[in-house]
Amino acid sequence: MLGRDDRRRDYDSRYSGEYGERERERERQRDRNRYDQRERDVARRSASPRHSRSALSRDGSPADTDKNKGKPNFAHSGLLAAETNTVRASNGENTVLKYNEPPEARRPTIGWRLYVFKGEEQTDLLHIHKQSAYLIGRDQIIADIAIEHPSCSKQHAAIQYRPICS
Repeated sequence: MLGRDDRRRDYDSRYSGEYGERERERERQRDRNRYDQRERDVARRSASPRHSRSALSRDGSPADTDKNKGKPNFAHSGLLAAETNTVRASNGENTVLKYNEPPEARRPTIGWRLYVFKGEEQTDLLHIHKQSAYLIGRDQIIADIAIEHPSCSKQHAAIQYRPICS
Protein backbone atom coordinates (compact mmCIF):
# COMPACT_ATOMS: atom_id res chain seq x y z
CA MET A 1 0.00 0.00 0.00
CA LEU A 2 1.36 3.39 -0.99
CA GLY A 3 1.63 6.13 1.60
CA ARG A 4 0.33 9.63 1.11
CA ASP A 5 3.69 11.04 0.05
CA ASP A 6 4.29 8.14 -2.36
CA ARG A 7 0.91 8.71 -4.01
CA ARG A 8 1.62 12.44 -4.28
CA ARG A 9 5.01 11.79 -5.90
CA ASP A 10 3.45 9.27 -8.28
CA TYR A 11 0.73 11.78 -9.25
CA ASP A 12 3.21 14.65 -9.63
CA SER A 13 5.56 12.60 -11.80
CA ARG A 14 2.71 11.46 -14.01
CA TYR A 15 1.11 14.89 -14.51
CA SER A 16 4.06 17.28 -14.51
CA GLY A 17 6.59 18.42 -17.03
CA GLU A 18 6.02 16.61 -20.31
CA TYR A 19 2.27 16.24 -19.74
CA GLY A 20 1.05 19.75 -20.48
CA GLU A 21 -2.09 21.65 -19.62
CA ARG A 22 -3.33 21.43 -23.22
CA GLU A 23 -3.29 17.62 -23.16
CA ARG A 24 -5.08 17.58 -19.79
CA GLU A 25 -7.79 19.87 -21.16
CA ARG A 26 -8.24 17.64 -24.24
CA GLU A 27 -8.61 14.61 -21.97
CA ARG A 28 -11.20 16.41 -19.82
CA GLN A 29 -13.14 17.41 -22.96
CA ARG A 30 -13.03 13.80 -24.22
CA ASP A 31 -14.40 12.62 -20.87
CA ARG A 32 -17.19 15.22 -20.99
CA ASN A 33 -18.14 14.18 -24.53
CA ARG A 34 -18.27 10.51 -23.52
CA TYR A 35 -20.45 11.36 -20.52
CA ASP A 36 -22.81 13.49 -22.64
CA GLN A 37 -23.06 10.74 -25.28
CA ARG A 38 -23.84 8.16 -22.58
CA GLU A 39 -26.57 10.46 -21.15
CA ARG A 40 -28.11 10.91 -24.62
CA ASP A 41 -28.09 7.13 -25.19
CA VAL A 42 -29.78 6.52 -21.85
CA ALA A 43 -32.37 9.23 -22.59
CA ARG A 44 -33.18 7.59 -25.92
CA ARG A 45 -33.68 4.16 -24.35
CA SER A 46 -35.35 5.16 -21.09
CA ALA A 47 -38.94 6.21 -20.49
CA SER A 48 -37.95 7.41 -17.03
CA PRO A 49 -38.69 11.10 -16.38
CA ARG A 50 -35.22 11.50 -14.87
CA HIS A 51 -33.57 10.75 -18.20
CA SER A 52 -36.21 12.11 -20.56
CA ARG A 53 -35.29 14.34 -23.46
CA SER A 54 -37.34 17.17 -21.94
CA ALA A 55 -34.83 17.32 -19.06
CA LEU A 56 -32.14 18.32 -21.56
CA SER A 57 -32.05 21.59 -23.42
CA ARG A 58 -31.34 21.78 -27.16
CA ASP A 59 -27.57 21.82 -26.69
CA GLY A 60 -27.70 18.66 -24.55
CA SER A 61 -27.01 20.41 -21.24
CA PRO A 62 -29.28 19.87 -18.23
CA ALA A 63 -32.37 22.05 -18.19
CA ASP A 64 -32.96 24.98 -15.82
CA THR A 65 -34.56 22.68 -13.23
CA ASP A 66 -31.10 21.45 -12.22
CA LYS A 67 -30.01 25.04 -11.52
CA ASN A 68 -32.98 25.62 -9.16
CA LYS A 69 -32.41 22.58 -6.94
CA GLY A 70 -30.80 24.60 -4.16
CA LYS A 71 -33.56 27.23 -4.10
CA PRO A 72 -36.58 26.93 -1.76
CA ASN A 73 -39.76 25.42 -3.18
CA PHE A 74 -42.95 27.08 -1.93
CA ALA A 75 -45.33 24.92 -3.96
CA HIS A 76 -48.21 23.10 -2.27
CA SER A 77 -47.07 19.84 -0.71
CA GLY A 78 -50.56 18.51 -0.01
CA LEU A 79 -49.78 17.76 3.65
CA LEU A 80 -52.29 20.30 4.96
CA ALA A 81 -55.01 18.87 2.71
CA ALA A 82 -54.15 15.36 3.88
CA GLU A 83 -54.61 16.52 7.48
CA THR A 84 -58.06 17.96 6.78
CA ASN A 85 -59.15 15.00 4.63
CA THR A 86 -58.38 12.36 7.25
CA VAL A 87 -61.24 10.18 8.47
CA ARG A 88 -60.78 8.51 11.85
CA ALA A 89 -62.54 5.19 12.40
CA SER A 90 -63.87 4.01 15.76
CA ASN A 91 -61.09 1.43 15.97
CA GLY A 92 -58.42 4.18 15.81
CA GLU A 93 -57.36 3.77 12.17
CA ASN A 94 -56.90 6.87 10.02
CA THR A 95 -57.73 6.98 6.32
CA VAL A 96 -56.86 9.88 4.03
CA LEU A 97 -59.50 10.65 1.41
CA LYS A 98 -58.00 10.79 -2.07
CA TYR A 99 -60.90 12.73 -3.59
CA ASN A 100 -62.03 16.29 -2.85
CA GLU A 101 -65.23 17.73 -4.18
CA PRO A 102 -64.75 20.73 -6.48
CA PRO A 103 -66.25 24.07 -5.39
CA GLU A 104 -68.90 23.95 -8.15
CA ALA A 105 -70.32 20.61 -6.90
CA ARG A 106 -74.14 20.57 -6.49
CA ARG A 107 -76.83 18.04 -5.66
CA PRO A 108 -78.65 16.90 -8.80
CA THR A 109 -82.14 18.20 -9.45
CA ILE A 110 -83.14 15.02 -11.31
CA GLY A 111 -83.54 11.68 -9.56
CA TRP A 112 -80.73 9.34 -10.67
CA ARG A 113 -80.65 5.60 -10.10
CA LEU A 114 -77.86 3.05 -10.34
CA TYR A 115 -78.90 -0.49 -11.24
CA VAL A 116 -76.57 -3.20 -9.93
CA PHE A 117 -76.46 -6.43 -11.93
CA LYS A 118 -74.76 -9.75 -11.31
CA GLY A 119 -74.84 -11.65 -14.55
CA GLU A 120 -78.35 -11.24 -16.01
CA GLU A 121 -80.05 -10.69 -12.65
CA GLN A 122 -80.53 -7.28 -11.04
CA THR A 123 -79.34 -7.47 -7.44
CA ASP A 124 -79.74 -3.91 -6.18
CA LEU A 125 -81.13 -0.47 -7.00
CA LEU A 126 -79.26 2.56 -5.63
CA HIS A 127 -80.76 6.07 -5.63
CA ILE A 128 -77.79 8.33 -6.21
CA HIS A 129 -79.45 11.75 -6.28
CA LYS A 130 -79.40 12.39 -2.52
CA GLN A 131 -75.88 13.89 -2.35
CA SER A 132 -73.48 15.59 -4.75
CA ALA A 133 -70.73 12.94 -4.73
CA TYR A 134 -70.47 9.21 -4.09
CA LEU A 135 -67.23 7.42 -3.33
CA ILE A 136 -67.05 3.81 -4.54
CA GLY A 137 -64.58 1.35 -3.05
CA ARG A 138 -63.77 -1.53 -0.71
CA ASP A 139 -63.17 0.56 2.44
CA GLN A 140 -66.60 0.37 4.09
CA ILE A 141 -65.80 3.16 6.56
CA ILE A 142 -65.46 5.88 3.92
CA ALA A 143 -67.07 4.46 0.78
CA ASP A 144 -70.65 5.51 0.07
CA ILE A 145 -71.09 2.52 -2.24
CA ALA A 146 -69.15 -0.46 -0.92
CA ILE A 147 -67.79 -3.02 -3.38
CA GLU A 148 -66.20 -6.22 -2.11
CA HIS A 149 -64.50 -7.36 -5.32
CA PRO A 150 -60.71 -7.88 -4.89
CA SER A 151 -59.91 -6.07 -8.15
CA CYS A 152 -61.29 -2.81 -6.73
CA SER A 153 -59.17 -0.53 -4.58
CA LYS A 154 -60.20 0.94 -1.23
CA GLN A 155 -61.08 4.25 -2.92
CA HIS A 156 -61.81 3.09 -6.42
CA ALA A 157 -63.97 5.72 -8.10
CA ALA A 158 -66.12 8.77 -7.48
CA ILE A 159 -69.40 9.87 -9.03
CA GLN A 160 -69.57 13.66 -8.97
CA TYR A 161 -72.49 15.89 -9.97
CA ARG A 162 -71.80 19.38 -11.29
CA PRO A 163 -74.15 21.88 -12.93
CA ILE A 164 -73.96 22.27 -16.71
CA CYS A 165 -73.71 25.87 -17.81
CA SER A 166 -75.28 26.50 -21.18
